[in-house]
Amino acid sequence: MDELIVCPQCDAVYRLRRPAHGERAACERCHTALITPRRNAGLQIIAVAVAVMVLIIGAAVFPFLTIDAAGARNAVSVLDAALAFSGGR
Repeated sequence: MDELIVCPQCDAVYRLRRPAHGERAACERCHTALITPRRNAGLQIIAVAVAVMVLIIGAAVFPFLTIDAAGARNAVSVLDAALAFSGGR
C-alpha cells in the first residue's frame, strides 16, 4: 500500500511523493504547506539537546529544597533524593 499524507486543514488525502531538494509540497485544495524544507534542522536539534543536557545536569546537582530550622540547615538535590531512595547513601 502506498504511503499517504493528509492535509491538516481540509483533510484532502494525497499519495506521498517526496519533493526534490529545496521544494515544498502544498495542498492543491487549500494551499497549506504539507512538506517544507527546514534549514539547519540538524544544528537546531543539537542545540536543543545540549541545552537539555545542561538543564538536566543543573537540576540534578543544585539543591531544590533547603530547610533552615533552629540553626541547622539541610539542602537536597534531585541526585541526593534519588540516592537516598536507592540506598546509595
